[in-house]
Amino acid sequence: LTYGKFAYFNGGDLSGNNWPIFKSMERDFESQVGKVCGKVTVMKANHHGYYDTCNPFFLKDLSPQVIIFDARSNNHPVPTTMARIVDHQVWGGDRDYYITVDAPRKKLGEDLWSKFKPWGHIVVRVYPGGNKYQVFVLDADSKDYHIIYKSDIVKL
Repeated sequence: LTYGKFAYFNGGDLSGNNWPIFKSMERDFESQVGKVCGKVTVMKANHHGYYDTCNPFFLKDLSPQVIIFDARSNNHPVPTTMARIVDHQVWGGDRDYYITVDAPRKKLGEDLWSKFKPWGHIVVRVYPGGNKYQVFVLDADSKDYHIIYKSDIVKL
C-alpha cells in the first residue's frame, strides 16, 4: 500500500523458509515478494514474527523504518526472528519496533524486549499527501484507549 512517499507492507502469514522443518526453497515466498515490493516505510511482521518469517533477504529488500508485531502469544515473535530483525548487519539504518501484547517479554529476554516501544494498540497515521507519518500506541488495558506513546512526526 502506498500513499505519496509512504509505503506499508502486510504479508499476512507469508513464509521465509527460516524454520528447519522447511527444507525446500519452495517455502521461501518472502525473498521473491521482497524483490517485487522493495523499500517500505512500515511493515507488519509476517506470521507474527514466528520462526518461518522475516528472512534476511526480505528484510534487506524492504528495509522498513518501523516493524509492527501483531502478537497474540508468548511465541510472537520468537527470539531468533527478533534477533535477526534487530541485527544491523542484516540491513543498516534506524528503525523502531512496536508490539501489541507483552506476553513474549519473558521468552524474548530483557535485551530484545527493550527494543520495543511501549506495547498496546498500534495506530499509524499517515498525514495528507503521504509525505509524513506518526505512530501512536494506545493503552490496550483501558476502556478509553488513551495514548500512552506517540512517535515524532517523521518526514519522508
